[in-house]
Order: sequence, then C-alpha cells, then structure tokens
Amino acid sequence: MTNITDVDGKLTTLTYTNIGNYSLVKEVTDPYGRKAVLSYDSSTAYPVLTNITDAIEISSSMLYDNTSFNLIQLSTPYTSVQFLGLEDSTGGSNKVLWIKETGVSQGLRNHVYLYADTGDTNKMTNSFAAWRPQTTNASAGYSFPNTFDAANSHLRNSFHWNPVQYAFLPSAFTSSITNSALDISSLMSSNYLHARMRHWLLTTNALTGVWSASTSLSIERASSPDGVMQGQITWYDYDNKLSGDPQWKGTSFLPRYIAWTLPNGESRFTYNLRNSLGYPTNVIETYNDSSANLKVRTNSYGYAANKIDLI
Repeated sequence: MTNITDVDGKLTTLTYTNIGNYSLVKEVTDPYGRKAVLSYDSSTAYPVLTNITDAIEISSSMLYDNTSFNLIQLSTPYTSVQFLGLEDSTGGSNKVLWIKETGVSQGLRNHVYLYADTGDTNKMTNSFAAWRPQTTNASAGYSFPNTFDAANSHLRNSFHWNPVQYAFLPSAFTSSITNSALDISSLMSSNYLHARMRHWLLTTNALTGVWSASTSLSIERASSPDGVMQGQITWYDYDNKLSGDPQWKGTSFLPRYIAWTLPNGESRFTYNLRNSLGYPTNVIETYNDSSANLKVRTNSYGYAANKIDLI
C-alpha cells in the first residue's frame, strides 16, 4: 500500500525502505505535508523498529532484547517505559509482564499482568455460579437461553494490577519479578481479588487438537473494593459453543450476551441476535419501568441485501 485517499479526496502517502528483503514503512505523510519518520536497526537477525519521529519532531526510541528481540524499553522525552516478560521459574505455565514507567512528572508507576493457566483453588474461586446472571424471569415474562461459563473459574485467567493495586502485592512476588525469577506462590486470595481479572474460554488447535485458552472472553471481574468482596463481574456468552459446553468459545468472536448480576441480586443483560455477518438484527435488553418492575425491550434493525447497510 502506497497511499490512502479519504472521502474528501485527500491523500496520505507511505514510503518504504528495504532491509534484508523486508519491505518496511519509512515515512507516513498526511495531506498537509506533516510526516512521521520510522527508523530501523538492520544489524539484527530481523530488522527492528528503533525510532519514531512524529509530525512535531518528538522522537521516541525503542530497545530490544538481543536474543528474543522482544521490546524491553520505550523512551520518549516525557517518560521511559521498561518491559519485562517472564515465565514461571517453578515450572508452572504462568507468565507475567512487568511494565515500569518512570515519568518526568508523575514519577514511578508499576503495572503487572499475570496469566495463570491453573490457579490455586485455596486462593481463587473455582466457580462463579453464585454470581451468574439469569436470563429467565417468569414474573417479568421473558425466557432466553444462555451458556454462561461458571465452572473451573480458576483456570485460564489473566490478572492486571495497576499502580495503585501494585502497592498491595507481597514483596516476595515483586522481588521474584525484579530478579527475573517469577514465583507466584506468595500471592494471596486478597491479591487476586485486588486485580482486574479476565477468564478466557477454551479453543482447540485445528492442526494438533491441543486445547488452550482462546481470545474469547468469558467473564471480566473488576478490582475488589476491599480485597475481600468480588468486584463487579461482567459476563459474556457466544453463539454455537462446541457441543453446547459453556467452557468453549463460540463460532463468532462477537458476544450474544453481555450481562451482570447487580449488588442487589438483580440480573441485567443485553442479548444480541445477529445476521450471518455478525451485525445485530435484534437487541434485547433489560430495564425498569416507571414502577421499578424489571422488563425487557427489543430494538430491531433491518439491512440491505448486502447484510451491512441499515435501511
């Protein structure tokens, strides 16, 4: 691709450089002559992006690990960001990404992302069934099927501790990261609750038949307010899960349900019926009427023959 023409006929152009038979973007120029310039290191086994200078001549530089070629540092005039990815030193299948920001104004900020394929059920729940929302309510006059995944909730989870939550992490855990020897054994149940958690559905490799975590989100739990209570949980469900098993991903990455159980125990949801291209034809959602009674309402959408354009 060498140019992009927008709806007003204005042109954005891309120019390339060739390094080791790799065609790489060198400059991007907008319709008004402003440009971003990209530079690469050609001395590595694979060319890597080392510098970006934007339209107002702010320069950002990147450093990489000499062996893995993973990004390890991003430097700008206003901050330096370091990245460290580790696998479990105890032989488990856990992985962590530590991001350390050192800003000119905001000081030091740490983020930790942890993927735990198998969690300790003494420290995290193995079932979110108690918080699963209901999509059937006889008194409100509606009943819709769902396959929300509430079992084996200690498996296939990712956790994020932001700079505030990082402060609550045990020193043994943070030291294991800074010493490049990940060990999650010191994490307690309160630490997992303080993090934002995402639980992932299963998928199967079409070539090997091996199952693993998919990119389809099952639930997302917000950070606990106190390290004791669960944070607010958002549930996702998908069409045509394998054999109807709630733990498996569906045939579309677009959710049919997004749902919640509110602190008062009431279930809320948005239920999407979609056409073959994934566009919603009916969106059914809960609401409270003027007398505070729980109801559902439906918005319907019609499309042209291409199944894309609304009519």
